[in-house]
Amino acid sequence: MEDSEKKVRKPKSSDYYEQLLQSEFNHKEFVDEFKYPLEAREIIVRKTSKLIKLKIRMTDTNNPDKEVLYKFIVAAYNYAYFDKSAALSAKQFFLSIAPRFVEWLNIAVVTNRFEILKEYEEYQFDKMSNHGGVSGLISLKTLFCHALDKSIELHEALTSSELSYLYELRKTKASPNLNKTQISLASYFGSISWLRRDDVGIGHELYNVLASPNLTVKSLSLTASTVINVLAKYKQELHSFFKSEGVDFSLFLIPKNLSHTKKRKFVGSTIYRLLSAYHRMKTPSCVLKGALEVVLLSNSNNFKSFQFLLSALASKTQCDDLFTSQSQFKGEVSSVFCAGTCSQVMPGNLFSFEVLQQITLDKFSPPATVIEELMFSWLMASQCVQPFDIPKLTVGSFRLLKVGGKVRNVECEYFKGRAKVFHTTRSLSVSTLEGEALVSYLSLRKESEYLVEKRALGISNGVNSLVGTLYCLLTTRVLSSYLIEHHRKLDNIPLSMPRALISLIKNTGGYAGIEGGPYNGLLVEDASKPVATTNLTCPVTLFGFQAIKNSAVHAFSDPYTLNYLINKNSHSNQTEKRHYLNSENENWINSAGRITREVMLDLINNVYDLDFEDLNTKGKKEAVERFNSEFMSVTQSVSYKAGEMLSRLRIITGQNKGVIDEVGVSALDSVEDTPKLSFLYVIDSAVVAWKMFNYLHEFKKHYKKLLSRNSEYLYKTVLPTVEWAEHTLSQLSKESQEAGQAIFENAIKNRVVVSVFHSI
Repeated sequence: MEDSEKKVRKPKSSDYYEQLLQSEFNHKEFVDEFKYPLEAREIIVRKTSKLIKLKIRMTDTNNPDKEVLYKFIVAAYNYAYFDKSAALSAKQFFLSIAPRFVEWLNIAVVTNRFEILKEYEEYQFDKMSNHGGVSGLISLKTLFCHALDKSIELHEALTSSELSYLYELRKTKASPNLNKTQISLASYFGSISWLRRDDVGIGHELYNVLASPNLTVKSLSLTASTVINVLAKYKQELHSFFKSEGVDFSLFLIPKNLSHTKKRKFVGSTIYRLLSAYHRMKTPSCVLKGALEVVLLSNSNNFKSFQFLLSALASKTQCDDLFTSQSQFKGEVSSVFCAGTCSQVMPGNLFSFEVLQQITLDKFSPPATVIEELMFSWLMASQCVQPFDIPKLTVGSFRLLKVGGKVRNVECEYFKGRAKVFHTTRSLSVSTLEGEALVSYLSLRKESEYLVEKRALGISNGVNSLVGTLYCLLTTRVLSSYLIEHHRKLDNIPLSMPRALISLIKNTGGYAGIEGGPYNGLLVEDASKPVATTNLTCPVTLFGFQAIKNSAVHAFSDPYTLNYLINKNSHSNQTEKRHYLNSENENWINSAGRITREVMLDLINNVYDLDFEDLNTKGKKEAVERFNSEFMSVTQSVSYKAGEMLSRLRIITGQNKGVIDEVGVSALDSVEDTPKLSFLYVIDSAVVAWKMFNYLHEFKKHYKKLLSRNSEYLYKTVLPTVEWAEHTLSQLSKESQEAGQAIFENAIKNRVVVSVFHSI
């Protein structure tokens, strides 16, 4: 019996461990016994390279409930620091939560032992001035998980009543985050107010365009598609150029045994040979010049070197002066020049030597670059593919629809991970830039491999960083001219996204002080003009896929033209805010179609009963939340249905047969057994335009009657149709719109009424 008692190891006091730590500090010895007993009331955290030295003192030992919570803190510490199954981040997580909680617990007056965590939550809200924001309980309850679920220490030391108390506390619900807003491109750029400036930003007028989800997503999609298509042209042009000049695989094979300096000279000599061959050509194409710009960009060691190397494309004389003027031997490429301007890094984001090796092969199968991966990801997010599902896409996720043996349309069918269903994106014609870009990118990939990889988008000034490479690419003259041309062709939409990206990365990534700057065709201000870039609040990362996807969804209810970006109502935006709308509901109204916006504001101001003033504070808050929740449910339904109708829209010209309903949709004679989600065929004619003008006119006259007699019909059918009709009218030819307007005005003048809402 005595032997067994000797084997039982009694828990040591906190004084014992403090003496060990003090001994280690004095003699710089390593102490491997740090695990604290649950009775310890002081925890000393050693300083490491990543963690600071910290003392956590638990002082109020007279309260039995606090004693249980102190033991819970010690158990959470022991798990984070000594449990082999604990995550690597558990230590830092413990230090970010436990000291604050213990500091409050030491001085807290417990009035209700089961409300103690709610009192701590309220204290955190007061301290951080974050009422309605993220609750401090969310992270604290994770410590409960560590101590109760992933460790048996508490279960062995506490009584059943004490354990039950901790489990009851764990059930405390955290307050909802009422300040949570949906991330979008508008909110991302809206937080960067200096972009409004003319000296460092894109100017007030272009900055306002970023408030339109439709125009912003169009510009983003156009930019991504243009980059993919132009890089495909560059690869094809380089392949033909290499073939005509007898350039083979070995020219881009850097010997591994060379020093860094000699590797850079090898790269410089290869580039000089390519540029010399370019200058020997009588009439080199503009596409080849653009391709060589990208080759120089991909193999420069910084942005300044890239700008310096671009002058070598101007003439043979300038090329020779750059590469050979510093050499000791006439006609030889200078080692000093190459060491200061060229990069020997093999893998890269664009046309590195590894990519150029593949382009030289006879069986031309160009690899996809990292920049093309990013642009494809943006393109998929703009098609409303869920951000978490984009890295899971493969070639098999896409269908190529062929007519007469030629690919006519491309669409994506993917599995939505959260919803557990298959979803098909809208079909894209290959005659559009987006469709052409998708087909081009899919041709670069193998059947089974994933199309993209997850990559960080930190804004850096390194030319070899992903965002830095994107900035430099957008500043190249040939690609810039393509972007300007394509934006002009697509309804002359503003160059909002390319210019915003250039200004943002330029001033955030540290390019602002470099002379030469981007191509002025894409930049508002003079690139050579010095600007004051200090005190600019800059984001650390570029916007993510979620912001693009949300903006693409918002684009369904966008006003579609620049004329409606400014609130034209007689009252101000501040007046609208007094009607208790939350930020998301107000944003929806301001971005809806003109007629929808007018109607919803009228209903809110003059029809809905929003008299919350007589209620007490709690009742008023609950009433406002219920109203906003109901309003959000309605607006989401309107946006979704209007977007679904727009995705099915097909404009028909020269059609003489068919029946047109009161909205202007044609039921073609040749279509039988029309499926539920078939295309909506609209004939481009004066009669169709008149029917749409009449439908919108009747809606503005009778929407209050519709609300009183059949509100479900108003919200689920009429409002989405109005949104759809407003956009569809703008897609008809100008002649049809003018003729339809004339028919409509003549009918009104002669008091001819064509009713469309028969239920009233």
